[in-house]
Amino acid sequence: MSTKPEEMENLTSLAEVLEAHKDQGRFLDSGQFGLDTVKALTKLSQHQLGDTGLWLVKLVQAAVVAQAECFDVTLGRRQVRVRFRPDQKWQADELLHSMLSGRLPANRALLHLITGLRSCAGRLTEALSWSCGQTRVTLEGRRVRIEPQSDSPFFELEATRPARSSTLSQILSRDVGYLLKQTATEHEVLTQRCWTCPIPIVIDGRLMDRGYDKVVRSSVAVRVQPHISKRTSEVHACLGLRHLTSTTSRPKLAALRDEEQDEQIKVTSPLYAYETFLHWPAPVAHGAVAIHASPFITASVELVLDGVVVETHPLEKFQARPSKVFGLQASTRTLLRPRLIFALAPEEVDLSGFQTSDLDIDSLVEQAIPEMVELLHEIANHGRSLTYLVSTRPSSKLLTPLTLPLRVTHAPIYRRVMMTSIQELLLAIKDAVESPSDGGGHQMSPAHSRNP
Repeated sequence: MSTKPEEMENLTSLAEVLEAHKDQGRFLDSGQFGLDTVKALTKLSQHQLGDTGLWLVKLVQAAVVAQAECFDVTLGRRQVRVRFRPDQKWQADELLHSMLSGRLPANRALLHLITGLRSCAGRLTEALSWSCGQTRVTLEGRRVRIEPQSDSPFFELEATRPARSSTLSQILSRDVGYLLKQTATEHEVLTQRCWTCPIPIVIDGRLMDRGYDKVVRSSVAVRVQPHISKRTSEVHACLGLRHLTSTTSRPKLAALRDEEQDEQIKVTSPLYAYETFLHWPAPVAHGAVAIHASPFITASVELVLDGVVVETHPLEKFQARPSKVFGLQASTRTLLRPRLIFALAPEEVDLSGFQTSDLDIDSLVEQAIPEMVELLHEIANHGRSLTYLVSTRPSSKLLTPLTLPLRVTHAPIYRRVMMTSIQELLLAIKDAVESPSDGGGHQMSPAHSRNP
């Protein structure tokens, strides 16, 4: 007896479909099979998250969603320790069962946490242990140990990594200290992905630089700071930050807990390296635009979910053209780079949490242009007070002749170059809007996801 096609259309469940086809087949054999949980976990961790350090970013997202006050990381020799206090009562053994089940938790904080644990456990980790609530779990290869402990509100994790080899490019671009400790990947992914985190991140006892206006410094730059050569023509600063109110289709960006909310335009002068010249008086809204003057920044759209950058789209059309001073082309290292920052909704990312689809970046940029232009004009209006010092701001510690940072100022030169660069960027924006190549919209390079 066969089932007619029109009858098949009325079958709604898999059981009904199988029952309808049961009499049409011929029995051959029966048997059993099993799944190797360790191998499955390894494969899932290798394919769900593209980079080896992203498991730590998922833990940051879990802490943000779970309303933790702080995210504390210690990077030892081939060892990473994490500690934060969620507003939820987690049990370590329950997290283990959820991790091994393969199911996706409905709770978003747990979804980030389980994804991070799976990735960390499956990526050649020598040992992984975590504790929360009344239990502690330890994974060592195929061995699993669950132990009781005194009830604790903190989630604590310790991962021991195997020895890693470093390529020449990594040796030249990453912090030597963390390379020696074999934790350079984890350190880099935190600084490059988590500068938008609303809660403080402490790495080895030091607060990490955060903020929508922050210049994300390369590891090489960190090593040579604060003694910046006075011969350099590079400017490392944010000229202006403004929160966007026009992109109402976007979720609101999270407010940084330690960020000051100015009621009027705030101008910083003198301006030290890595500081912000002008803060626009507006609360955190549906996006932000920062105008940067640093070779460490590229013109881009940054997409943020639960406090971390998950995807970056380049805005090559908004890269200002070379500036000219007294008819001579200035160094291209002083050109301005606008950076637009928007929040994502959880349903806009894929299973990895680091890819989006069907997001109209061009439309978002178009909505942000009027406020970006207004910010540029406001920076130009305050240009006379711009004095740039080629050094980082001295700390409150006692300074000695050996520790006194270099304070070199070329105020007229930098002011002239910056003001000319603003005009060039305004022209670049105008060209992008009026470009006939795409019907008057923006001509940007194809959107792509990258590891910052």
